[in-house]
Amino acid sequence: MRILIADDEPGTRTVVRRILMRHFPCDVGDVDNGMDALERLGASPHALLLLDVNMPVLNGIETLRAIRGHAGTAGLPVVMMTGTTDEQVVREVVALGVSDYVIKPVRPAVIVERVARLTAGIGAGLTDPS
Repeated sequence: MRILIADDEPGTRTVVRRILMRHFPCDVGDVDNGMDALERLGASPHALLLLDVNMPVLNGIETLRAIRGHAGTAGLPVVMMTGTTDEQVVREVVALGVSDYVIKPVRPAVIVERVARLTAGIGAGLTDPS
């Protein structure tokens, strides 16, 4: 299973990568902005994207909008990770079809629970996003 982390904070990417690799049989990639996330998702299939809201180049909302607007990635499970609790941001990502929402700082148990729930079918061989 291939998972992508898009977050401009290197420390967050490192922590989330370690959590994922400790608890799931996965290949974890990471990028620091939304444009690079879109390029990576276009280059190879992924099972899941963990996406920060506030990033340079292309923010998480713009990235999610592009993902949902492209046939190849429209159904990709996306977990937003953010320190913001702005109600307008939450409404916007929900309207765009975010799969889940995690408030930073991320807690390992929360990440594990959300990823396990969203990837349950992949482990059972029901889908194959490498």
